Amino acid sequence: MLEVGQILKAHYGNRFPLPTGNLPKLLVYLIGPLFGLSWTYTNTNVGQPMNLDNTYSKKDLGLVYRPLEETFVEHTEQLLAMNLI
Repeated sequence: MLEVGQILKAHYGNRFPLPTGNLPKLLVYLIGPLFGLSWTYTNTNVGQPMNLDNTYSKKDLGLVYRPLEETFVEHTEQLLAMNLI
């Protein structure tokens, strides 16, 4: 998720409050239950890398994906045009 913040910060500077770092797992472990996160969920999911593979969709289905930077910047522009942010 920090990657999204870095992409938007490169385009918009300090215009929006964006995350700059990860919360320590211990802090999430302590305050997680206040937000509905169990200790088991926090222990097994927080801090784990998110590995996704789009090889099948690109190779077998022929999909072509837009770059993440382009996607997030255009979505932000749309939200700004609609006065939602």
